[in-house]
Order: sequence, then structure tokens, then C-alpha cells
Amino acid sequence: MSSLAATGPLRVLVADDEPHIGRIIKTKLEQGPFAVTLVYDGAEALAELERDPALRLLILDLMMPQVSGLDILQAAKDQDGCTVVLVGEDRNVRTILQVVGNGERARRGDVIQADCAEGRGQ
Repeated sequence: MSSLAATGPLRVLVADDEPHIGRIIKTKLEQGPFAVTLVYDGAEALAELERDPALRLLILDLMMPQVSGLDILQAAKDQDGCTVVLVGEDRNVRTILQVVGNGERARRGDVIQADCAEGRGQ
């Protein structure tokens, strides 16, 4: 028996204030071994992060009303075994890279990933 079958689907939180984008991400992830919760602003994402310690992947829009994806990244740093993916427009890539420590590597198409527990970019 695979470890996935023993533990069930991976818990994912998608937070995006543009409903159509969040629904597209959710739909694609649900085609795989993921149980997805979709929220539409940063405050809802923080509440879900607090409520569900089993979350293993956070896909966050960088710019949301009330609470940004960067704020949620900071809150998630203490959650073990969780990975954060920040999604944003090209003009926001430099901000993301600076926060996760990759300096001047800003290019279109860069994939930025930060481990919650360590808060490091890869």
C-alpha cells in the first residue's frame, strides 16, 4: 500500500481574490491526489490555516485585500511540513523574490517556493 493511500489526499489551501483563478487551480488540483479548500481573501486563508494543521500546500495570491499572501507566508512559517507557493503578476515577482531571499533573480516564469517551517526560497 502506498503512503498516499495510507494517509489520504494531501490537504491544499488555495487563496485568491479572483474567483475564476482560484476555481481553475482547485479544479486542476482535484484531478490529482489533493483535497482542496478554496478561499477568496487573506483573512479567510489565515483562519483556515489556523483551523487545519494538516495543510501541506498553500497556493496564495500575492496581492489580496485585508491580508496579503506574504502575510500568510509569515504566519505559516511555524507550520511543519507545509510548502507555500506565491502567485502574482510579473510586476510583483521582485517583491516575492526579495521576501524569500533570492535577490535579483526576477524573471518571467520563475517558480518561487518557500518552505513554511524554514521560510527559505528555492
